[in-house]
Amino acid sequence: MKARRSTRTFGYCLLALPLLLQSALSIAQTPRPDSIQQRKDQLAADTAKLLKLATELKAAVDKSTKDQLSIAVVKKAGEVEKLARKVREELKTSVNN
Repeated sequence: MKARRSTRTFGYCLLALPLLLQSALSIAQTPRPDSIQQRKDQLAADTAKLLKLATELKAAVDKSTKDQLSIAVVKKAGEVEKLARKVREELKTSVNN
C-alpha cells in the first residue's frame, strides 16, 4: 500500500513539474526593480562619461593643426567610439525588455 501511495505522489509531482518550471522561468526572466535601477544608473554614468570624453576630444582636435593629429587624439576618438557603442547596446537591450 505504501509503494502505491508513493507512486501516486510521484505521479502528481510529475504533473505539477511543468507548471513549477514555467513559474520559475517567468520569475527568473522578469527584471527586478533594483537591477533596473542599477542599469539606469550605469547608463547615466556612461552617458556622462561619453559627454566628457567627447568635449575633451573636441578641445584636443581644436588644439591640433590642420594637417596633423596626435596619437592621443586618435586614442581618445577610439575611446569615444567604444563607449558610444556600449551605450547604444545598453539602450537597445533596455528598449527590448
